[in-house]
Order: sequence, then structure tokens, then C-alpha cells
Amino acid sequence: MFHLVRYFSIASLVSMVVAALILGLMYRYIAQNNLMVLGENQNAALAKVFSNTLWPYYADFISELENLDAEQIRQHSITDQLMYDIVNDAVGVSVVKVKIYTKRGLTVFSTSASQIGEDKSKHLEFLMALRGERATELEFREAMPGLDGTIKNRDIIASYIPIINSETGAVDGVFELYSDVTSLFSYIKRTEYTVYGGVSLMFVLLYLILFTIIKRADVIIKEHQLDLKNSQKKATHQAMHDALTGLPNRFLLKNRLDQAMRAAQCNETLMAVLFIDLDRFKPINDSLGHAVGDALLKQVAKRLLASVRECDTVARIGGDEFVIGLEKIIQVDEANEIAKRILDSLAKPIVVKGHSLYITSSIGITFYPFEEDQISVDELIKNADAAMYAVKKSGRNTYQIFSHDMRFDMDNGVLIEQRLHPALKNNEFELYFQPIVDLKSAQVMSLEGLIRWNSPEQGVIPPEDFMPALEDSGLIVDVGQWVIEEVCRALNVLARQGCGSLRININISPKQFFHVAFIASVERTLRQFHIDRDQLGFEITESVLLDNSEHVTETMEQIRNMGISVCIDDFGVGYSSLSCLKRMPVQTIKINRGFVREMTTNADDVAIFKAIVALSKSLGLTTVADGIETEEQYRVILREKVDFMQGSHLCKSMSLPDLMHQFAINKAGIWLLNRLDNSANH
Repeated sequence: MFHLVRYFSIASLVSMVVAALILGLMYRYIAQNNLMVLGENQNAALAKVFSNTLWPYYADFISELENLDAEQIRQHSITDQLMYDIVNDAVGVSVVKVKIYTKRGLTVFSTSASQIGEDKSKHLEFLMALRGERATELEFREAMPGLDGTIKNRDIIASYIPIINSETGAVDGVFELYSDVTSLFSYIKRTEYTVYGGVSLMFVLLYLILFTIIKRADVIIKEHQLDLKNSQKKATHQAMHDALTGLPNRFLLKNRLDQAMRAAQCNETLMAVLFIDLDRFKPINDSLGHAVGDALLKQVAKRLLASVRECDTVARIGGDEFVIGLEKIIQVDEANEIAKRILDSLAKPIVVKGHSLYITSSIGITFYPFEEDQISVDELIKNADAAMYAVKKSGRNTYQIFSHDMRFDMDNGVLIEQRLHPALKNNEFELYFQPIVDLKSAQVMSLEGLIRWNSPEQGVIPPEDFMPALEDSGLIVDVGQWVIEEVCRALNVLARQGCGSLRININISPKQFFHVAFIASVERTLRQFHIDRDQLGFEITESVLLDNSEHVTETMEQIRNMGISVCIDDFGVGYSSLSCLKRMPVQTIKINRGFVREMTTNADDVAIFKAIVALSKSLGLTTVADGIETEEQYRVILREKVDFMQGSHLCKSMSLPDLMHQFAINKAGIWLLNRLDNSANH
């Protein structure tokens, strides 16, 4: 991770130190240059004074001195006089030493007598002055002779000043003047330290301000990096997990199953895939709402996790479908035991948002490696799905191990769903009818319209094989409207045959019931075919009535106002709510055929059947015993106080023309021509 504060601290401190040094050096350079310019100007001014006052008087003598040796020059009287005059002219100025050079570079005068006679002809500064330029240098002298004797530890500015002839403009000689600038140089140094201190203080304050800003920026960057890391982690988790339950999704499941298959090959063990689908989850979701459905799925996920081992994978791959990968399986019975544990766990009631719900599951199991070593993960899941599909067909709430014929059945189911789409357009659906008979009089009171599918490829397909596909695909709304129209046509046919008193009941699916245009389409169809509204009845599953939404209440009120009777179909299958019988405009209860089927062998079912009949009577509702398929069932029902009965033992469902041949019609009503004509006497 990039440490912003650390790098800023190091870089800024180095930068500030370098900047302070540069600023100090720049100040020193500028100050010294200015000092040299000042000293040079002072020396030049004094040299001009000497040129104006002394040089005209001594010029000729100085020319003579060039012919003497150094000692003679020192002993010459003019030297003493020149010294005297220079000292007098230098009073009050900072010049501490004076030299005079001839054009040939001979030192003919110096306030330090020992330097008289020196040759400066090769000296760079002298040559510059000889060309009419000034030359100045700053130097430190530990000791040097001066006008007032020997001076020590001094900062000196030495300037070579040309002596210009005012008439000819030529250089007649050179003055070298030494000015004492020790005090000024000391001041420059003190000021330099002040500059260093001021700049350092300024940089420290700037550093503290910037450090505070950078530190805050570093915190923000780290927070952003942490948020980004968490977001990436969350995105990765969401990409590989189910949003509702937090379980691995299909992508992560396939990855883990692939690893488990490799491990099974290496370790010569088994791995198993369990495909779990909840039974009758859709009615709960439709009737109690998606919030309850989602909460139920979360509870199911927790129970599944509690039912497996830590090394196993529980995944949700969509809707109410879960897949479990079992690793390190030695025997098939281990997977079977886990499947039983799951069934037992889910069989216990689940309390969700005040509802105590009972849910079962269907489980398909497949193993690897068994027969197919080269099978893929997708095929393995598909095989487990096929086994689950076989469980659904055989009655639910159990488990089965995959066999190859199961794949054929499931593929056939998929084929059915694909062929449903063009079926309505190609007029492949037919409407069959089954009588509902009065128990006491044996009079046919109504018919139930039942849809059949006559597929050109597969022949007649029973409703249980294609109705779930109609629901899942959404085609049930269009097919349901087709059923209503066909029933209206049949009612017109019956009226022309003298059976105008018959009512035909239609099964209304939850999706059709909750469709926004349901009531409007029914009214439009009734007007189109001129049907009396009491000739039409709706059979609705009790799961629809459990929905307490305003839409259900409003729709039921509209149905009642239209005069259409309502029957609760399959009453008693496990989602019954007694309050809905009182709250909703229901006229009839059709008791689930499961109770009728078991009444001949199970005393509990007889007791439940009688209780439902008694409850209905107390609420003023009529009852229908559905699913009478044997003579024994028929005779048991005759002894009960049920109002109506229905079943293949009385009359199988058939087309309307075929059914008309079974009717006996007179002024007293309509009867079947078979054995029911004397049923009232039993």
C-alpha cells in the first residue's frame, strides 16, 4: 500500500532543507555582490579623489620612481610625502591600505613599505584596470599592514581602479585600494542566519499545514481504498452468492462441484449431488406474498445448512430450488441419510411473519463417479434434477436416486412446455365436462369444465402433465380466457337442448385470478355470448383466498355482484383458513379427493371429512365430495350428509356431445341415464 504521509514527510523535509539552503546561498551571493559593488564604488570614489588631488602633483615624480630600485623608492622623500597626503585624504573612510602601480605594473607606492617594488604586470586584476576596467575581489585577511598599523581578522574588498588622464583619456596608472568591510560582512552573515531562520520557520509552518492536509488526504485515500476493497469483496461475494439467502449461487456451486469431482477421482471416493425443490411453494408465495416467501426461503436455507456436514456445499440456484454437493462419500447410504435428515428438518413447521407454515420437499440424488466417469458438472446437476422431477411425479416429499429413464421423463416434460406455445393457436385444446350430482335426488345440478390437450405429436396429454407448464410460462391467462369462452358456447348449446338450468364451473388459476383484466374480460365474454351470470361458476383454490390483499377482496366482491357462484376447490389440503369462509362470498366447498380416496381405509380421514361437512353446514355452505372412483367409495359417501358428489365412478369427463347422450331430460330436471336414477333409494 502507498504510504502517502511517509513519502510526503521525507520528500517535503528534503525539499525544504534544499530550498532553505538555496535561498540562503542566493542571499549570500546577492548580498556579497552588493557589498562588493558598494565597496568598489567607495574605492572608486576615493581613487577619483586621489586622482584629482594627488596624481597631478605626483605624476611626474612617480615616473621618475620607475627608474629606481625598491629600496631607493622607499628612501625617496616623495614616498614619505605621498604617504602623508594619502593618510590625510583617507581620514574618515574605510580604506585601510593603498597601492599605486605604474603602467608597467611596478608598485611605486604602498602603505605597506615592504611591498614597494613588486611587479604586478602579470596580475589579472591589474591587467583589467590597465584596460580601463575595474577589478574587485572580497577576501579575508588574518593579518595585514594598514594605514593604522597591522590589522587582523578582517574582511577586505580590494579594488583595482585605473587612473584616467582627463585630457587624453588614457590610463596613466592604477590605484589598488583595500576597504575594511568586516562589520558589513558580519551583518550579512547575521542576516543570512536570520534568513535561514525565517525561511525555516516559514517552511515549518508550511510543512505543518501541508502535513495536516496530507494526513487527512491519506486518511481519506485509505478509507477510499478500504471502501473499494470492501466493494470489490462484496461484488465478488455477490457474483458468487445468492442475494436472498447468502448461499453459493450456480457459478460458485459449479466451481466447488468440479473440485469435488477431481477430489473423488484422486481419493477414489464418491461425491453426491442433491437437487432439492420445495413442494407447493408457489401457492404460499402467491397467497401470502413474496415477503413471506422470501423469509421462508431463508429459513429453509438455514435448515439445509444445519442438515449437512461442514465440508458440504449448499447452494440456491433459483426460485425454490437448492442443490447440495456432498464430498468424501464412502457409501451411498451416507447421502440417503442426509436426504432423510433434510426431509425431517423441513417437515417441521416454520413460523414466518406470524404464519406457521408446513413445507415438504422433493429430492433427487446422483453420484459421481458411477457409470459415467466423463460426465460434466452441468450434466451431473441435470441428472439430479431429473431424479427430483421423478419424485414430483410420484407424489413428492421423498427422495430418489437418478436412473437414466428419469432423464427421458424430464426431457419429455421440457418438450411439452415448448409445444404448449403454439397449441392454443393451433386449436389443440379441448373442453371436457363432468357432472356434479345431487346426492339425494341424483339430479345433475352442474358440470365442471375440464381442459384437455390433444397434441398431434404425443396424443391426449392429461392436465397434470401440462398445467404446471401453463402456469410457469404464463400461458394460463390466455388459455383460461379460452376456457371461459368455450364454456359460454357450451351453455348456449345446452340451452338449445333444453338444459338451460345447468351451471358450468370453471377452474380459475391464481395467475388468472390476479390478472388486472380478469373481471373485465369475464364481463365482456358474458355479454358477447348472452349468458345469464348464474349459469357460470368459478372454482378457486383456497390459497388464493388466504391473500388478505385489497385486490383479492375487491375481486371477490365483483364476482359476487356479477352473480357468479364461487366454490373453494381442494379444500383441506393444508392451507385452509376458516376466517376466509366467513369473510369471502363463497357458496360451495369441494372437499379434496384425497380424503374421499382414503375414507374406506382410514378412520381419521372419515372424521376429517365429517368435520368439514359439519363446518360447511353451520356456515350455510354446500359441499361437494370429489374423486369418487370406486363403488365402495360411492357407498360410503351415500351415508354422509354431503350435498353433491363427483367422480369417474359416476360419470367420466367427456366431450359435450358425448355427455348429452348420457342425460335424461324431463320437466323435473336432468339426470344421468346410468345407475344413479335410483340412487336416492339407497
